[in-house]
Amino acid sequence: MGPSDPFPETPPERIYGIRKRTALRIVLAVCTVALVAIWFRAPLIEVWTLLWPPAEISERWFTLVMVVLLSFLVPVAIVLRLADLLYDRYLASEES
Repeated sequence: MGPSDPFPETPPERIYGIRKRTALRIVLAVCTVALVAIWFRAPLIEVWTLLWPPAEISERWFTLVMVVLLSFLVPVAIVLRLADLLYDRYLASEES
């Protein structure tokens, strides 16, 4: 098997069956969501009182739910991109 073999004989090291990069992404995504929820807890509590219990599920209710959920997307995407860059820079060199 040459150096350009797309299927190396030794698989990457795994933690509980999950690749290290994926495990790092999961941990950082959960930590980021928790940090954003803690940081913006007052506005989230105010919005929660509007959202639950829903009197009726309408377009306005659904839009507010989507805005709240998608507000977590930007910080998570930024953190995951930074995690990939740091992983490629520092941790990927340890595996080879």
